[in-house]
Amino acid sequence: MLPGTVKKLVKRKASKSNLVIEGYGSSSELQYEYSRPSILGSLSPHAVQLISSNANRVVVCPTRPSSLPGSAGYAEVVNAGKSKTSEDQAHCVTETLTPEIQYTLFALYDGHGGNGTSLKLANELHIVVHQAMMDILPDIEDALTRETTAKDQTSEEEEDDYEDYEELNARPYKASLNQLISGTLESCFWVMDNIILHDKCSFKITGGSTALMVFIMFNRVWVANCGDSRAVLYRENKNFKEEALSYDFTPESDRRRIQEIAFHKPKLLVDPKSGEKIFSRLQFARKLTSSDVGKQVLYRDFYMSGWALKEITQEDVASIPLISGRGKAVRLMLTMGVARSLGDYELVHRSSMCNLKEFLTPQPEVKVLKCNEELGKNDVIVMATDGLWDVVSNKEAGDIIRKTVAEGGGEIVYTNIAKRLVERARGERKETEHKGVSKFTSKITNLIFRDGYWEKENGQLASGDDISVFVIPLNKFLSNPLS
Repeated sequence: MLPGTVKKLVKRKASKSNLVIEGYGSSSELQYEYSRPSILGSLSPHAVQLISSNANRVVVCPTRPSSLPGSAGYAEVVNAGKSKTSEDQAHCVTETLTPEIQYTLFALYDGHGGNGTSLKLANELHIVVHQAMMDILPDIEDALTRETTAKDQTSEEEEDDYEDYEELNARPYKASLNQLISGTLESCFWVMDNIILHDKCSFKITGGSTALMVFIMFNRVWVANCGDSRAVLYRENKNFKEEALSYDFTPESDRRRIQEIAFHKPKLLVDPKSGEKIFSRLQFARKLTSSDVGKQVLYRDFYMSGWALKEITQEDVASIPLISGRGKAVRLMLTMGVARSLGDYELVHRSSMCNLKEFLTPQPEVKVLKCNEELGKNDVIVMATDGLWDVVSNKEAGDIIRKTVAEGGGEIVYTNIAKRLVERARGERKETEHKGVSKFTSKITNLIFRDGYWEKENGQLASGDDISVFVIPLNKFLSNPLS
């Protein structure tokens, strides 16, 4: 279901492959001036300039730490020089649908290629979600009534026991509350992606952005993830052992979807001007050379979960793999490190001008967590951009939470957790000539960090990326909070 008031803003294209519209990208006017999240409080231009310093990298928290919904914690730090400003954005809000129905939304947006898209998401996506929830409110109330009266059976159970299928097919489908919220959040991400395309006719909206959203209502948590930011649950009664609530979508983890698009649309792999084939959708177990022609090499395609042998042709050797690299170095068309995002309409492989947008999707994965009597007082969800998770493991984050909770701190304990997580990932600034750094590594850090680099307390390389972290105390959003 698309929000009715948003439909007027969105001009759907007859063909999804036609990404160029009249006046597209012609404006140089910014829709939103650069700013930091409003949850930080009122910041002067000088303060914004100070916290945007790539050299100092000051960790910033809200000026009123307990002002966020549920006294949630938040902290952020700018990158070490990869861009002039932070491309991360954050937003949280509590909204009312009826006097009896409220929800709270937390969202993180990790921009790339500029901060235009992440700024737009921080200013608009929560509005799209609220409009959609208002549109579907009668269905939400109906689903809630069916659940509370214990008469709500899943449609699958009804269909299994039903014999008159003609009558069954004539009955309207009764969606559960989980299905309604999940589907609405999914549709909102797609609507927002279309709004970005529409508004690019009038404004300069740079780059793209991942999106991670935590939506809390009726003692339940919906986690919608589009990209490689991550949400992790930590339970006090399990000694803060991590439980992942989202899945990182990289070109490797989303490989089969990407390869299937290339199978159905092979022209996307071709230079749009010369017609020369640049990329191959096939993924090989190793880099191919001319000496491999005629030999058998392990490969995989979109219909394969494992590997098989293929006789190598000259075309296989000449083509660049659509997905290349491993781990954090994996790339789509040698360019993109994530497989799901919003925006990115102008993202191309530079030397061939092949467009990447068709391979990216704004489709989020939505998971549901029911907050029941097993929930502990200090159970939290940590949601953070990849700037944290690239250098801090889920387990390491749990250790920090355990120690900080043990120290106490009242309402600001969650802010303290967020700040310590960011500080751990950021590390401390070191000089380029620091002992123990190889000549090769030193050259790389010079490129990224210019005249220095950042190191964790254990001696490992720290994160040079933007880092943003929410710490959400689930107990504060229960109908009957635990004492």
